[in-house]
Amino acid sequence: MRLSLEFLCRTLRRRKAVLLLNGHANPSFLGVGLYSSAVPCSEDTVYLCAGSLSAAEREDLHCKGLIWLGTHTPPGGVPVLWLRDTWDFSEIFNEIQGIFQRFHHWSGLVYEAVAKRRPLMDIFGLLTMVTPNPWYLSDPSFRMLAIKDEPDYCEISPIWRYQAAHGHLPIDVIFRMISSGELQKMNETPRACCFRKTTAFVNAFVSKTIFSPKGVIGHFYIIGMYGEPTAYELEIAEFFGNRLTDLLGGCPEYLPTTGNFFDYYFIDLLEGTADDEMAAAVLDNLGWRTSDVYRVLALEPVSGTPLTRRSLTFRSKYSKISSRGRPSCMRTSWWCSSTRPPSSPPARTERTGNCAFAGR
Repeated sequence: MRLSLEFLCRTLRRRKAVLLLNGHANPSFLGVGLYSSAVPCSEDTVYLCAGSLSAAEREDLHCKGLIWLGTHTPPGGVPVLWLRDTWDFSEIFNEIQGIFQRFHHWSGLVYEAVAKRRPLMDIFGLLTMVTPNPWYLSDPSFRMLAIKDEPDYCEISPIWRYQAAHGHLPIDVIFRMISSGELQKMNETPRACCFRKTTAFVNAFVSKTIFSPKGVIGHFYIIGMYGEPTAYELEIAEFFGNRLTDLLGGCPEYLPTTGNFFDYYFIDLLEGTADDEMAAAVLDNLGWRTSDVYRVLALEPVSGTPLTRRSLTFRSKYSKISSRGRPSCMRTSWWCSSTRPPSSPPARTERTGNCAFAGR
């Protein structure tokens, strides 16, 4: 795993580190070395310097990044991490080397777990080695595929408490993500990004959307429970999310269900527990009119891969039906779910085989 200067700065924050990019992008490295103008530099190494370069050496720096120790002003030609209050050269070198070794070890465990196709919760358990924050992985419909057991966060976040108990995000939260533009930003951003100001959620969070050639196949989040996320959480999410891309894209068995976010409302409707206040928003999202009458059909597929069993929505079909023996014309829409069948049919629901019908 490559670590950037900003990542190191956040990890060394107790040392009052100052990051000076000097007009450059934030570079990342695989290790740390000792700077010498007489030795060729590697692009994959950040170099430690005790702040004693001559004027000529300052003008002829040939490394991609420096960690500068001492009170002398660092050179301005390269990105610099300045530790002005640190004087023990060997101590800081060992500390930075230890950070690289720690994350090389951790990333190796992640690579191994993915290569061996271990269970998702075993793979996600490795996150506890590098962050105390809550995390979860959902499919595109925001059904939980893996979620951290975080009782403390359940106490302070009703959203987390709901998704931990029900296995999916509340539909009103999803609508807030849509109306605020947050979901669109997530689905259009290939790299991990931080939402410090959020309309849909309580705490700031890092989002890493998982893509395949067919589109979005998952959403990975790290929640800023213990403070606002920084480059530290961003780079962990980027690395870990890329490994999830390899895993989920190549092994569809990790995606047992793939549907639409409004599936949950219709399932609740079939079970008689739907929130009537959300009906207008759900129908509007589908392009359906609240003044029409609908029948809802839930199908339980028996074969096929999750990606080929995605929910299908047939909108605004016309059909002749009979009401108490009198023919009438009614606009009828069908919703087909590949997620799960209703646990128990409500009144006014007709069931035939593995199909359920409910009128609205």
